[in-house]
Amino acid sequence: MITGFAHSERGARHKEQNIEKQDCSRTVINFDGTYGIAAVADGHGGDKYIRSSKGASFAIDSAIENIENFLIETNYCEMIINKSNREIESKLRHLESAIINQWRESILKDLEEFPLSSHENSILVKTYLTQKHSDFAFAKMVFNEATPAF
Repeated sequence: MITGFAHSERGARHKEQNIEKQDCSRTVINFDGTYGIAAVADGHGGDKYIRSSKGASFAIDSAIENIENFLIETNYCEMIINKSNREIESKLRHLESAIINQWRESILKDLEEFPLSSHENSILVKTYLTQKHSDFAFAKMVFNEATPAF
């Protein structure tokens, strides 16, 4: 039988500066205890990362849902024994894409339900429209979705 737990704690600096906890963790054990999933998301720290705690929570939700579906739909142990590495890698890349796509959809849905404040808008403008970032394309898409035309 598998058991598990998860716990996230707001750090001392965050407590001192009254900053929300930006990390998330969760475990899921299926009903018969034949598998468990542990997921951890380390949210971006810093003032320029708005809604980081929500992003971490969305990442955990997406990871757990997609991994659980993967485990239910795929006899993973048999797949490892009987399939080629190429087939396994392909299935895992598909899983990775599904997690990321659902995470992005969750962010966009949240932006529709809770539009950016003027303060959050100003942070995005300063951060993503004046600098190059690896997340620039997605941030630009989110920014365009969430803000009216200038």
